[in-house]
Amino acid sequence: MLTSPPKLQLEPTTRGGLLIWELPTQGRKYVIGVDTAHGLAKGDYAVCAVIDAETCTLVARWREKCDPHVWGVKSALLGWFYNEALLAIETFPSAHGVTACMEAMRLGYRNIYKRQTQHTIARKQTDMLGWHTNVATKPMMIDRVKKALEDQSSYIFDEDLLQELRTRSWNAKGQMEGPGNDDIFAAYAIALMVRDQSWVQGKLRPDENLPMDYYSRYWREWEKQVQRKARPKPRRKPWTRRPPVL
Repeated sequence: MLTSPPKLQLEPTTRGGLLIWELPTQGRKYVIGVDTAHGLAKGDYAVCAVIDAETCTLVARWREKCDPHVWGVKSALLGWFYNEALLAIETFPSAHGVTACMEAMRLGYRNIYKRQTQHTIARKQTDMLGWHTNVATKPMMIDRVKKALEDQSSYIFDEDLLQELRTRSWNAKGQMEGPGNDDIFAAYAIALMVRDQSWVQGKLRPDENLPMDYYSRYWREWEKQVQRKARPKPRRKPWTRRPPVL
């Protein structure tokens, strides 16, 4: 178990599966959506999608065919590289995500996403590791990615992700289907969903005292304008005529 984040050094290579479009900035917060796999040679890919917590821009993506216990270590290393990002690993329907979570925790990674569930019998909330993809959350994930594409609230530099989105279609039942894998789409959607939940809870708010770049200032002013428009206007008192002074 590591007592402090390791010092990482990246080396460019054509054989690597990690693509970086924006390096981490000091003081900024990031979210990583993780989709695990079996680790088979002809199986699915394991993917990490890193987004900026404020702008939702996809800043990095890691894609490999990797065993879940090894992928948990790599996800933790990538999280440490991006300022100890919020690590959201899919733990359902595949249990391989639980293995990845346990390996990241064994390594000493602390900032792992936990969802709150309400027990109807005990009437208490409990924290569960990872993100659940099920019949209730899958349509929400699809809608969130559609929203990001329609309002252009985030930038997507990943050509493989765009190719996955181009090959997806909706059938008569409103379900998304298409040829090939959708691993990058799943990791990207998980990152967006977890980001929205954590942002509302105030866990990803940036420090007001830190210097911001142009894009950070733009999106913060945009958010303030949206909140200002949504704020209810105070009702004006009815005008009454003053009586004449005698």
